Amino acid sequence: MGARGAVFGRGAIFTVGLVGAVAVVVAGFLPNPYLMYVRNIAPPHGYPLDIVLWLLLLITIQGLLSYAILRPASYRRSYWRAWAVLLLALPFSLLAVVSAMHAPPPVVAYIYWSFAVIAGALALALWSSVMALRARFAVR
Repeated sequence: MGARGAVFGRGAIFTVGLVGAVAVVVAGFLPNPYLMYVRNIAPPHGYPLDIVLWLLLLITIQGLLSYAILRPASYRRSYWRAWAVLLLALPFSLLAVVSAMHAPPPVVAYIYWSFAVIAGALALALWSSVMALRARFAVR
C-alpha cells in the first residue's frame, strides 16, 4: 500500500475498537447516577460486568464487519466501501441511543464512541468520494 493510496493504516480499525473497549471498561468503574439519585442506592455499586461484556461484543462485531467491508490493504478510494461502513454504523448507534434512558456509564461511553465512529466513517466516505471524483475528472 503506497503512501498516496493509503487513507488509513491497517491498524486504524483495531485502534478505534481498542479505544472504544477501553472507554467502556473504564466507564464501568464510574458511579451510576441512576442508582444513586433515582433509586437512592448508596455507593459502592457493583461492576456492571454483563453490560460491559455485551458492549465489548458489539464493538468487536462492528469492528470485524467494518474491517471486512473496508479491506484496508486494497482500499484505494473505494468510496462505496466507506459509505457501506457508515450505513453499518447507524444501526449500532441506533441500538445504543434507544437504550440511553437511565443507562449506566458504560452504555454512555459506548454511545459517545458510536457517534465518533459515525463521524469518522462520514469523514472517510466524504473524503473518499471527493478523491474518487477528482481522480475520475482529472485532466491528464
